[in-house]
Amino acid sequence: MLGHRTPRTSFARPRLSVPKSQSKSKTKKATGESVKVAIRIRPLGSNSSNENLIRAFRAGNNSVIEDSKREYNYDYVFGEEADTTQIYSELVKDIVSSVSNDGLNSTIFTYGQTSSGKTFTMQGIHDTEGLIQYAGRDIFKTIEQQMNINSESAVKLSYVEIYNEVLRDLLSDKRKSNPASLVIREDMKGVIAIENLKQVPVRNLDQLMQVFRVGEANKSIGSTKMNDRSSRSHAILQITVEKKTTFNAPSEDCSDEKENNELASPKKNSFVVKTSSTLNLVDLAGSESVRLTGATGQQKKEGGMINQSLLTLSKVLMSLGQKTPCHVNYRDSKLTRILKPSLSGNARMAVICCISPSDNYIDETRSTLQFATRAKLVKTSATTNEMIQSHADVIAKLRLDLEQAKLANERLEIQNQELKLATSGSATTQAEMIELYNLK
Repeated sequence: MLGHRTPRTSFARPRLSVPKSQSKSKTKKATGESVKVAIRIRPLGSNSSNENLIRAFRAGNNSVIEDSKREYNYDYVFGEEADTTQIYSELVKDIVSSVSNDGLNSTIFTYGQTSSGKTFTMQGIHDTEGLIQYAGRDIFKTIEQQMNINSESAVKLSYVEIYNEVLRDLLSDKRKSNPASLVIREDMKGVIAIENLKQVPVRNLDQLMQVFRVGEANKSIGSTKMNDRSSRSHAILQITVEKKTTFNAPSEDCSDEKENNELASPKKNSFVVKTSSTLNLVDLAGSESVRLTGATGQQKKEGGMINQSLLTLSKVLMSLGQKTPCHVNYRDSKLTRILKPSLSGNARMAVICCISPSDNYIDETRSTLQFATRAKLVKTSATTNEMIQSHADVIAKLRLDLEQAKLANERLEIQNQELKLATSGSATTQAEMIELYNLK
């Protein structure tokens, strides 16, 4: 097992007596797996009042056909009639399963020009669900199915945006009073960490979506000629799944006295296998053309920064796709630096490129398809993030995690109440004020 360390005990690792569902190997490795690349074509005219649009691109058999002359081939192509459920089922579901079942890091990108359907794909709209809801539901379903007396699981959420190359924590209570950029650190082993990044424990899909909406309310958006709610930043939602499973080695002394003692306290030769894996859901800001968006002033600057970071991402993918190893400069952009662990190979990865079929956006669509072609050349080799600890080492940590989860949920409830009151548009009643005061 790559990355596996045999526990330092006086006995050989025993054959573990565990339920069949837990005896599966945790060494899954996607050796040389290429990045999965999909194209999603939004319906013609769905983002425009112009009824005289001409279709320049259409879906073929896992290909995009331009004016019946040129064909671009990809792993998946979802035509104008496809819905997000189909995209999740065929492309994303298996990758999410790797996170919750196998302890593998995974990353899903949505990429494309502004107003091409990226955010719709990632988070849905109104009653239409997106990849976030589908992924969250499957993660909690898997945890529930695997639940038993020997294991514990925790799910934590973090949400950041990169706005004009400034890294912001969208869940931080101090965001408004102290909007300073978060600091990215990298240790000697190449492990990337964001200092003081807030992680919120969540227990089910409803809580996950509540936390997500708090972050969405803090995200930078603006209005352009192409989109009334245009993302002005790259957004990265991280869902971290932590599992702890206790394995007990059979005792050599089977006397009744020995057995009674072991029932009263944990076995000395028991150990805990801990896995921690993260699903990165990355909603990239759309590439922009000033001639289409009509951006000026601050919005023009924002568009320039967005395009620059997307260009850096494209260059990184181009370098990673080379047959001969070469230097990859992740530091030219905060986006590529944060995602270095995924881009450099230790993750399963999929890229969903959203395009418009209209002849109004031929240059932008071609550029997106070229990005998708570069992404196809990248290979990853994800390994299980596993660590083994003695039983005694984790007892205090489990108690601390439980207390922190309770405190975080109380704070979340206060935030939700305040957000509800602020957006209700009606005067706050005395009963509501008393309820909020009691929560605080």
